[in-house]
Parts: sequence; C-alpha cells; structure tokens
Amino acid sequence: DMTGDVGLVRELYPVLDEIVDAHVRGTRYNIHVDPADGLLYAGEAGVQLTWMDAKVGNRVVTPRIGKPVEINALWLNAATTMAKFARALGHSPDCYEDLAQRARTGFERFWNHGTQFCFDVIDGPRGPDDNDPVLRPNQIFTVSLPESPLTFARQRSVVDICARELLTSYGLRSLGPKESAYQGTYAGGPDERDGAYHQGTTWGWLLGPFAIAH
Repeated sequence: DMTGDVGLVRELYPVLDEIVDAHVRGTRYNIHVDPADGLLYAGEAGVQLTWMDAKVGNRVVTPRIGKPVEINALWLNAATTMAKFARALGHSPDCYEDLAQRARTGFERFWNHGTQFCFDVIDGPRGPDDNDPVLRPNQIFTVSLPESPLTFARQRSVVDICARELLTSYGLRSLGPKESAYQGTYAGGPDERDGAYHQGTTWGWLLGPFAIAH
C-alpha cells in the first residue's frame, strides 16, 4: 500500500499462495477451513494454539478449540489481501475472493445478539453452536484490521464494550472483570501467574489495535 512494490509482491506471492492453500487443505493441530461456513477451525485437546497460550501442567488455561474470532478476522484479511495481490500481478483473484466472501458470510455466526458483541470462539469441542460468550479483547481485530466483517453499528458496539469493560491505562484486559473466571491480580508462583495470564491480566500490545479501531 505504501510503496507499490509489485516486485516484492511477485517474489512473495508463491509462498503466500502455498500458506493459504495449506490452511484450506488442512494442517496439523486440526487447522482447516470448514467448508460449511468458510471459517478457519483450529485446535485439539492439550494444545494451546492462539496467543492466549498459557498452560499449567497438563491443563490448557484457555484452550479456545474451535473457531477463534481474531483468527478468522485475520483469515478474512489474508484472503482479501491475496485477491489484491493477484490483481496487481495480473492473476485471477477469483479463488481468493471466493474464500473472502465465504468467510465474510460465515462471520455472521460470531455475532451474539444477546450481548451485542462477538463470541470469542464458536463451534467448540462439543460441536456446532458450542459458542463461548465471555468478553475478551480478541474481537477488537474485527474492527482494527483493514477488512471488517461487521456492519458499522456492530463495529461501534465492539469498540464501546471494549472501552467500557476492558480498557485500562496500560492496555486491554484479557477477560472482562464481570466474568466468573476473571482474576484481577497477576502474582504468585508460576502456576498462579500462568492461571491468571489470560484471565484478566492487561496486555499493552492490544492498545494499538484498540486505538486503530477507535
């Protein structure tokens, strides 16, 4: 976007194409695109895959098996970016536009009409409609990334709830303070700290996406 460096796009395109194709075909840890809704599924028991990756002994604190909201926001943006790259190189963007449209349509399933913000993970280990309604900051990427799957009203609702419940002077809380698993103190030994790591602890790196979304 900033330099118009088509030469770099031409160099990277085959590798990026293979990365996207591997996700469509499926790879380890049950990472694959669900043909039913075009969304990216990831995870299996005993493995922590997303950035919320704390583990205490054999217990994964926040397993997030299923379709995590930020992973699918990134997946949509990967597809739209590849379509743009394809056009810049004179290739057909059809396959990427199809992936993007399927993901954009499937993303409707993330919206929780009861809370007016996104489920954190949908289609969990118990199957379809095993959706996690807890308030986490991961949904901010549905607004901060260039391509948003949400309407403007829903984007505003996401930003408002994150500002009201998660925003601190130092970053965003990793879990809403009204949630039952919330831990307001990050302290103690390794097990205690890892147990609180993504259950309320504030993360500074999320301020950037929040500011862009705001």
